[in-house]
Amino acid sequence: MGKAVYSEAQIRDYVNPLIKRVSALSDRTQTKIIGVCGGLGTGKSTLSAFLRDSLREKGYSVDNFSIDDFITSYDHRRRLAQQNEGSPFYQIYRAMPGTHRVNDLKRTLEDIREGRDFELPIFDKSLKGGWGDISQDTRKVSGRQDFVIFEGWLVGTPVITSEELKKACDKYGANLDALDPTLKYSKVLLSSLREYQQLWSFLDHLAMLQADSKDSHHEWRNQAEITKAGSNARKKEEVYKYVDVFMPLICAAYEYTQPDVTIKINRDHQFIGKVEKEN
Repeated sequence: MGKAVYSEAQIRDYVNPLIKRVSALSDRTQTKIIGVCGGLGTGKSTLSAFLRDSLREKGYSVDNFSIDDFITSYDHRRRLAQQNEGSPFYQIYRAMPGTHRVNDLKRTLEDIREGRDFELPIFDKSLKGGWGDISQDTRKVSGRQDFVIFEGWLVGTPVITSEELKKACDKYGANLDALDPTLKYSKVLLSSLREYQQLWSFLDHLAMLQADSKDSHHEWRNQAEITKAGSNARKKEEVYKYVDVFMPLICAAYEYTQPDVTIKINRDHQFIGKVEKEN
């Protein structure tokens, strides 16, 4: 990942302080796990790769992966969609709570923490007509790492009630009523978050990228669709409807997750402010 991905000012004022905070965690005896979270399109993968490369330049052993590497099989997600017929949260392809192999991910995090070799699955999003499926290939990482960066939009999201979800949606402007007016489906969705909490306990530091406008998520996703598919891109209305399904939990994450540092970004992906949790 080239350094030009961020401006000199962004690196000086935001990225370098983050690298300094993370570097201070190293004791060269135990792998430190760094979480990166944020809503759709905020640049989690870009920041994760930048942190990885920057820490490697400082002489650390570093690797990174995404929670999406641990998405469940196509067959499991299709069954989940059938079991939750009518729920907008489980009619989309993937990524909602309940569509990750949590136990496998926990074992991987245990291996990482203990400095053992570990093996990362590969999820191929191109399979099964875009629903994706688990690839037969894997990626092996040998030797103790000083840092492993673990990114994903759900990373760090706590268990909340449906009433708290509604409150966050009202604050940030997500239309939960249009998706789930009785909160019936939200309660099922939120119950699935419980098993993820064991994963967040492995985090030594959590950085959040937070959009300053909820509309940015829709725009970013639509632009990514155009960039990827060109003339075959889905219609804007379809992309926006897809993002709408994610917005309630994105709002909840912005409101209730407790990251060590939050970096605010505008719709041009420029860093415009940060909040650091006091130690």
